[in-house]
Amino acid sequence: MRADLWPSATEAEHAHELELEMSGALLGPYPQTRFVAELETRLIGFIEVGMRSHVDGCDPRQPSGFIEGWYVVTNQRSRGVGQALMARAEAWAREQGCRELGSDTWITSEDSQRAHAAAGFEVVDRCVHFRKELAPSTPAHKPARSGFMEVSEAVRHRRSCRAFLPQPVDLSLLREAITLAARAPSGGNLQPWRLHVLTGDAMARFRKHMAVRLQQPEPDPMEYMVYPPQLHEPYRSQRFEVGEAMYALLDVSRDDKAGRLMQFARNWDFFGAPAGLFCFVDRRMGPPQWSDLGMYLQTLMLLLAERGLATCAQEAWSAFHQSVSSFVGAPAEHMLFCGMAIGYADPKAPVNTLQTARAPLEVFAKFHDEGVAGQRRGPLLTGQAVDQHLRHDRGIGRAARHEHTSAHHCGWVELGPCR
Repeated sequence: MRADLWPSATEAEHAHELELEMSGALLGPYPQTRFVAELETRLIGFIEVGMRSHVDGCDPRQPSGFIEGWYVVTNQRSRGVGQALMARAEAWAREQGCRELGSDTWITSEDSQRAHAAAGFEVVDRCVHFRKELAPSTPAHKPARSGFMEVSEAVRHRRSCRAFLPQPVDLSLLREAITLAARAPSGGNLQPWRLHVLTGDAMARFRKHMAVRLQQPEPDPMEYMVYPPQLHEPYRSQRFEVGEAMYALLDVSRDDKAGRLMQFARNWDFFGAPAGLFCFVDRRMGPPQWSDLGMYLQTLMLLLAERGLATCAQEAWSAFHQSVSSFVGAPAEHMLFCGMAIGYADPKAPVNTLQTARAPLEVFAKFHDEGVAGQRRGPLLTGQAVDQHLRHDRGIGRAARHEHTSAHHCGWVELGPCR
């Protein structure tokens, strides 16, 4: 069906694109999902819907839903299949917090225009696309994003970056973000974070300092455990799975211990980032103040993401806390919590395509005012049966809903969402 909707691509290209989508390789900062309609186990239609930061004709101040593709086989049109698919896509967009839904089609596609009108869309613009080929040039390194983004976009966009471009980071930009991040919550307004920021010559000297230190591979005596000594489920599996996913992207097998150690050792180079910071806390502070550090660091990472910068928080630096403290001149009463690599992500590095999974809402949150415990609420298709099932296939959640009518039986299957 994708080939019918987009005939300019070959079947092999469609298959490859679907494979990349399902693997997460094409994921951006926004979620996407896909629904299909079935008639007696035969696919008769599909709709692909996602979110975009900009949709023509929609409010530019917030992300909007967007219909990436919408198709029903010819002999099933005018039977409500397309409108039911659109209704499910609209429900999904509302669940993501979208207030508007956009779409587009060819100017020459009258059938598609009539279908959009029947679904309640209004025409906001008509345009003709132009193309001009440019001679190649040597591009200068530029930030991946030059403008600011919404908070929700920054949350979705942020991930741990493990390969950076050498492009320097503007010190004034760092100062601005680090200053603003201090608005993070802090119990009793203690503001326990103490930072040391390295850029330019200081970063170069620190790398030399660490090169000498690493000639003696034994780590410093640990001051805190990064993970509990007996990590239990589901935490053990979650930690294992993210490690395996990262090394798979790097083509480092489980048996390649040297390769894995070499990748881990990139921590001591801030993964090539041009800037980095170390976060310390007074040793007399307790667990509540450590939680303040987390809130500050997350706020800072979102502010940096908003400004087009990538980050990687690194508790691994606790293994060389004495070396770090001696270099930055931290007082004895200050204890190193973590480091953070800061810079512009290398878009060509496979490791930067890693996006870790997150548990579904039902795993970590319970709403006590939703009626019957364990039931999820959400908009259903008109006349639809209330059966809703959650299944998991290789870590991808699938929600199946079924509609029974006197004419035929259609099943709506969510292939996603991709995050």
